Amino acid sequence: NKTIEIHIPALDGSVQTHSIIIAPERDLDGNIIGALAYGRDITERKQLEVKLRESESRLRLIFDNISDGLSLMEVIGDGRFSVSEINPAYSAITGFTTNILNIPFDESWDTGNGEVKEAVAKLRHIVTTKERCDLENEVRFSTGKGSRILSEVRLPILSPDGQVSHVLCISRDITE
Repeated sequence: NKTIEIHIPALDGSVQTHSIIIAPERDLDGNIIGALAYGRDITERKQLEVKLRESESRLRLIFDNISDGLSLMEVIGDGRFSVSEINPAYSAITGFTTNILNIPFDESWDTGNGEVKEAVAKLRHIVTTKERCDLENEVRFSTGKGSRILSEVRLPILSPDGQVSHVLCISRDITE
């Protein structure tokens, strides 16, 4: 079987995209005696894919260039979290780099000062209540950034089934 995409001019001047599956037709002895083809119009799907790529590109541009630090915390079950994405501003504010990604939250941060335990408790509260959390706190970073005062907003992101799948943390350094 072979699948090909072809572009067909429509009567209105637009171009349609069709997906064609071609397979050999065989007789009882296995000899090829013809070809079978099945086609369908996938123009709308292709147009939606282009729009999705364009939208993702715009959102990536915003995510990477916004001056607030953004970190996306994934709920990985059993009250545990991992950082699934950070933007450059978050790295600049905290000193953390992408080496903290996809590591359970309590294992990737310095747990000696109790701040991580408090942060995890607040994240668990967001998962339970599905409510945003606004806070201002002093955070000590083990990355050489020292002590910083951050204003943070933490927003729950719901999955299609209504459960919190991620928490978006928006951080702003207000240290003076």
